[in-house]
Amino acid sequence: MHERAAGRLAAHAASGGTPAPAPTSATGVPAHGVPEQHAARAIAKFDKNGDGKLDAGELVAMLIAFRQQAKEKLAASQSPAPASGQQPQTHTAPATTIPSPSGN
Repeated sequence: MHERAAGRLAAHAASGGTPAPAPTSATGVPAHGVPEQHAARAIAKFDKNGDGKLDAGELVAMLIAFRQQAKEKLAASQSPAPASGQQPQTHTAPATTIPSPSGN
C-alpha cells in the first residue's frame, strides 16, 4: 500500500503538481480513502488561507479534529443512552471485604 502512495506522490511531483487520479471502486469510493465530495468538504472546512490546499498546519488541525470526533463516536457507542425520561444507569462494583492482615 505504501508503495502505491509513494508512486502517486512521485507522479504528483513529476507532473508539476497535477494530482494523479485516485483508483476507485465500483461504487465510486476511492480504493484508499473517502468519496471525493467528503474530501472536498473537509478541505474547504480546514483550508484557512483559501488556497484550495491544506498546508501542514491545516492538515494537523484536520487530523486532530477527526481523531477527536472518532473518540467521541467510540465513547458514545460504548455507553448505552438512557431511555427518554430515565436517569442514566451508573455501574458500581459490588462491595468487597478486604481481609485483615493475620497476626493483628
